[in-house]
Amino acid sequence: MTEFLDLEDSVNTFVAWPANRVIFEASPETSSPIANSESTPPAPIKKPMKAMSESSTPITQESNQMETGNENKKCLVMAITGKKRVIAEGRWSTNDPLQTVHFVPLGPNAVKVWIDVVKVKDACVWRPSSEIECMEDAIGTAIAWPEDKVVLV
Repeated sequence: MTEFLDLEDSVNTFVAWPANRVIFEASPETSSPIANSESTPPAPIKKPMKAMSESSTPITQESNQMETGNENKKCLVMAITGKKRVIAEGRWSTNDPLQTVHFVPLGPNAVKVWIDVVKVKDACVWRPSSEIECMEDAIGTAIAWPEDKVVLV
């Protein structure tokens, strides 16, 4: 088996590549590259857990004030740098502070957003992880984003 160290080593060969890392450029024959590619599956919808007994942690009023009816609604993700610039398009999943994003609780004033289309690939994410540092890394996955920087459309 041949090991490729650089992308140039793989020129004129077949290589396995993650589907969510392939970008189709529009040509005159196609109206939209997104229309011809497979879309990201819908975000799972989880119901908030109810307290099972008095000894378990009760759901506070603050954590129960999540938006209802916004699940899977299309949204725009705005830059966190203060510029009024759309850096990605996605789908609102939840703003329930008890939900987790990559094993980290969402917390207050945050939204879990599924990223479908990235407009600014090198924009930094709000909460980087070992695998997701910029918006290009977030395509097809969920990320946490400040609630005041997510606009429902």
